[in-house]
Amino acid sequence: MIRVQILMLFLVVMVIGSAYGLEPPPSGTAYGTSYVRVVDCATDEALQGASVTLENPGHSVSGTTNATGYAILDIYAWYYSYYVTLTGYSIAYGERRFSIDTVFTVCLRREIIGSWHLAADVTMWQGDIHAGGSGWAIIRMKNLEPGYFRISSFEIWVSGYSRPIAITQYQEPETLGRSEERLFNITINPPQDAPVGRLSAELRVGAVFTYDDGRSIGPLTAPVSLGYVEIRPYRTFRLRVMDFLGTNPVPNITLVMENTLAGAWSRHVLYGDSNGFVDIERLQDGVYRVWVYYTSPYDGETYTVKLFTPLLSDLAKNGMIRTSVYDAYVEVIDLAGRRLDAAVSLGWVSTQSMDGVARFKNVPRGVYPVKILWRGVEVFNGSILVDEPFVKTDPGGYLQARAEVGDLILSLKDVEGRSLRANVSLSIQPLDIKTDASRQVSFIQLPRGAYTITAQYRSWLDGATYEVGRYTFNIPEDHGEHELRLGIHDVELRFIDRSNRTAPVEAVSVNGRAFQPVDGVVKLEAIPRAIYHIVAEYLGKTVFDERIQLPGDSQLLTSIHPFRLHLKTLDGEPLINGHVLIYSDGRSLESNTSEGLAVFNAVPGGLYRLVVEVAGERVYDADLEVASEEAEIIVGVGRPAVKVVDQYGSPLEAVEVVVEGIGSSKTSEQGVALFGQAPAREYTYKVLLYGAEYGIGKVKAGETASLTLHIFSLKVRVVNQMGEPVPADIVLLKGDRAISRGVGPSATFTSIPQGGYRLLVTYGPKQVENQVELIADDREVTVVIPYAFYLGPGVMISLNDFWLLALPLMLLLVVTVSVLAVRKTVKKVSARRERLPRI
Repeated sequence: MIRVQILMLFLVVMVIGSAYGLEPPPSGTAYGTSYVRVVDCATDEALQGASVTLENPGHSVSGTTNATGYAILDIYAWYYSYYVTLTGYSIAYGERRFSIDTVFTVCLRREIIGSWHLAADVTMWQGDIHAGGSGWAIIRMKNLEPGYFRISSFEIWVSGYSRPIAITQYQEPETLGRSEERLFNITINPPQDAPVGRLSAELRVGAVFTYDDGRSIGPLTAPVSLGYVEIRPYRTFRLRVMDFLGTNPVPNITLVMENTLAGAWSRHVLYGDSNGFVDIERLQDGVYRVWVYYTSPYDGETYTVKLFTPLLSDLAKNGMIRTSVYDAYVEVIDLAGRRLDAAVSLGWVSTQSMDGVARFKNVPRGVYPVKILWRGVEVFNGSILVDEPFVKTDPGGYLQARAEVGDLILSLKDVEGRSLRANVSLSIQPLDIKTDASRQVSFIQLPRGAYTITAQYRSWLDGATYEVGRYTFNIPEDHGEHELRLGIHDVELRFIDRSNRTAPVEAVSVNGRAFQPVDGVVKLEAIPRAIYHIVAEYLGKTVFDERIQLPGDSQLLTSIHPFRLHLKTLDGEPLINGHVLIYSDGRSLESNTSEGLAVFNAVPGGLYRLVVEVAGERVYDADLEVASEEAEIIVGVGRPAVKVVDQYGSPLEAVEVVVEGIGSSKTSEQGVALFGQAPAREYTYKVLLYGAEYGIGKVKAGETASLTLHIFSLKVRVVNQMGEPVPADIVLLKGDRAISRGVGPSATFTSIPQGGYRLLVTYGPKQVENQVELIADDREVTVVIPYAFYLGPGVMISLNDFWLLALPLMLLLVVTVSVLAVRKTVKKVSARRERLPRI
């Protein structure tokens, strides 16, 4: 590791050109041996193996410390830049003149984990650099890391201060390459409360570091020691003079400051602006005796509102002086204890109270007169004491002033003490104030005197205006709440029928004005006592017409009574399900029947049109005179029925009959399908057996229709082409609907109506369909499955298939036999020829 560091340092020395500000040794400069001793800054122990490099444009040399911490170097007695490095320690870096036969001691500090090999020092520190001042500095930096930095910011921090004294940021990062040395110009602006003197400084570099292999770290902050910097012992800052609480600036003060340093006495007189600011420029740091003078606008006197001896650094840090001037509050309330916005004066200063409180700022200690004017009248005269409060957040003076101002709060009621639902107009004299109200009216903050209040009301029935009350009050004797009973009434008219129930009247007029009753009730609000003409109507008929005095009897008896209507069918049965309507004057009453009874709760006597509907059809439509509470009618409704028998007249049970528009029913043991009540007309019905249609006809409500079905039996046998029985699946269909089914070599179907059917017979992969016309009983049908031989599951051969396969084999056999016979004959002939004698 030490060799790598030495090699790196050597490369740095070789790459770097002439150092900033150094010149080569002049001709004739003494040349000899010099010593550099390297020790640990904490323990002062000698450090072995440290790399020491001296660099000058005309001469460079390097070496390594021995066991005693010494590096022996041959140099010119001249200026060199020096670099001292050791693994685990921070770099020591600087510039100085080296002499022959002398020892220069360098101490190294242990390296903090994460620190960077950067060297920096201050080459220039210029300008008026003091607390609150500004200047600039030239920082020399050298990068000894294996990579380059892209620097985005610099900050300079000094010991004993929690903020930087200089910040420089770059919009485009500056690059500090590997082994590169650069100068950076940094603006120095120490804050006004920064420490002064010779201070230990640290440069914090904001950057992104990139290694030679391309890896990057950052953004990061790399701290680098700058040694010591000097901040001059002066301060420039802005001071603000505030009140005791520190919330209000004290304007136009005079600030006197005397330096207490022995032998350096000085006096400074400064003046504050209208916002309490005082600008202090380049004042020497130290302890000062400070006076703050303030001329009060409340009495014209000049007060010393602050006298103290602070450090100038503390004044700069706080930036504010709190003085002995205070807030003074005057709370103005009337006789009701409510805050009053009035003109309030404290001494020579007047203001308007806001939300009942007049606030006076920057009031010195003392007793001040207080006056309050309301509507041009002085309603309060007193005084207020202003002094330092016991609780620091409280004002220095607080006065609650009760003004002689009172209220008249009037609660408006009718003659029975109930709240009004209509407005009345009220006027108060001599103020000539008018207002409209229905519940409560308030005449607030009235001065002392007598007042007359008049109440008037405009009737909404006839539009006339009536005086409903006149009253006299005095302030302050009658200050407070009062109830006014006005000559206004609320009346409720309740209409009842002959059974003492609420009558459903639909229209009511009072003195010709129409009202809409709610649940038989009409409410007349805010009316005077008088005679009123009242008319009530229901279903276009007048059920009440009288003149009565209101307020008076609230129940009005009408000519309405309940009505019960009995309904019978053509069969003499009570109508089970019907809808009854009574029409009058283009309107109707409706009721549904229950056990042949339709009930109407309220029907006036008279002639009506009566309509009865069943299943949406009108079965009764005639005029009806309602002369009593009950009546009976017969409607055009009856029950249709259908009887189904066989050709022998025997009833057929469980046959489904469907009547169009009514529904379906099944025949009983007597063969009769009975339906519910229906309007009296003709209906179409059809008969279904096994889900298939077998008959159709007409039936009238209240009558029974008959239908005869011819019922037969059918036997089906299944064989193959060889006449052998076959256990097949046999289905009997009517159209596309299967009505019966059997499995085996035969099946018998019974109770089958006359007609055409289809037989669908399935055996394995073979399926046969036959048409059957069933016109007689005990019909037998044989179905042949097209196969002759069964060779195994799914393999069956018909006769046609058999002959198609056997014929070629038989022909081949015949040919073969013929050929053999010819050969045999030829052989016999040849043998006979051989036995004949030769000639």
